[in-house]
Amino acid sequence: MDGLLLALISIVTTLVKSSITLGGGMSILLVIAQLVATIWMLLYFMKRYGAEQEQYPRSMAFNYGFLTSICSNVIIMAYLLLHYHLIFPEATAEFIDSFIAGMQQAGGSNMDTIEGLAKHLPLLIPVITFFMYTIWSLIISAILASFAKKETPIFQTEEEE
Repeated sequence: MDGLLLALISIVTTLVKSSITLGGGMSILLVIAQLVATIWMLLYFMKRYGAEQEQYPRSMAFNYGFLTSICSNVIIMAYLLLHYHLIFPEATAEFIDSFIAGMQQAGGSNMDTIEGLAKHLPLLIPVITFFMYTIWSLIISAILASFAKKETPIFQTEEEE
């Protein structure tokens, strides 16, 4: 359930960016808000899960955060496949046209290769996004695990508890 709630942040952000024309500054602010909300929510889920545990070492916090993020990434990838194929196919066509134009401006000489790659963009974007989000999940979960852990100090005796 936590993975679904975490995925909703990215899904809502993607829907907003696709349905409303935003200026460059507003688009950047939306991405920053998405990042902050995602990190805060993941930390909240990790701490909430740790509150139920007697001992909650960093490794356990990392595992929970990473698994929650992977579940979220799978949901986001499935949504992006729907997004580019069913919900906003016209946005996909516009994106492909701008991709081809950009490649031509950059000096792309083999148009068959460029158009072949452009045909597969609706499938490549979700897969690339999944791998990119997985790398970010590793990094962010490792950092947040330090804040979410709940450990008894090594030298603490039972009398001090």
